[in-house]
Amino acid sequence: MPSLEERIANLTPAQQKLLARRLGQTPAASRIPPREIIGPVPASPIQTRWWFLNQLEPDDPAPNRAKLLEFEGLPETETLRRALETIIQRHEALRTVFFFREGQLYQQILDEWELPFAEIDLREAEDDEVRTFIRGQIREPFHLGEQIPIRGALLRVGPARSQFLIVNHHIAGDHWSSQIILRELTALLRGETLPAVPLQYADFAVWQAARLAGGLLDEQLAYWRRQLAGEAPVLELPELRRAEGAPPTDGARHSAALPAELLAGLQALARAAEATLPIVILAVFKVLLHRYSG
Repeated sequence: MPSLEERIANLTPAQQKLLARRLGQTPAASRIPPREIIGPVPASPIQTRWWFLNQLEPDDPAPNRAKLLEFEGLPETETLRRALETIIQRHEALRTVFFFREGQLYQQILDEWELPFAEIDLREAEDDEVRTFIRGQIREPFHLGEQIPIRGALLRVGPARSQFLIVNHHIAGDHWSSQIILRELTALLRGETLPAVPLQYADFAVWQAARLAGGLLDEQLAYWRRQLAGEAPVLELPELRRAEGAPPTDGARHSAALPAELLAGLQALARAAEATLPIVILAVFKVLLHRYSG
């Protein structure tokens, strides 16, 4: 009779994953170990995508993400600078540059780097002028092969009022990452000690490359080639008119509060599907588009 270990080994990957989830464990193949590579690491597919777009349109500000913090009072410049530098030192992705060699994009984690940081006196400026200045700071492009993908600016906007602007390129972090930066910045400004970071993004990149090299990439490519074969259908929506001269990436933001019960249901669906909440909401949006398309 086969042993328990042999029976588990003979399960399909999907069955092993289901078993591990019911046991409250993570399958060994899904555990991300610290990387053993010293030096440059091959970039992940998503990093390669952002790098390609940066090379294609180096002045495009669309990938820039901004966080604006409001302070009552005049915080010390060096205190904020040191706090942000501490966060960058903790998270390698924030001090990474990229280079292309022999058909492969690499990420180079810098041991020595300089944080682009400015202190700007806008106390005499009108509110509209301050907003215009902030938009200009956000739209300033990053050069991913030459500079770290994050910068900061302390804006003095009143006699006892300051704003702290942090801008990063999407290659170094998304909305989830922004929340981590804000939490850690708050903790550091309170004088708290942060725990060590157990894994870095480069660890994930190495682990992902090993998984994709095992045939998973070919399987996924084959799936999408089947799904996208033939002529892609065109979704006919009401025509939107863009102002003359407006960049094609310009848009608008509309906010709406979801009822707590609905949000809880979406979060439960995300957990059941092992997806993030934004992915679930994106799927709902696609269902809506499908309804419009008939």
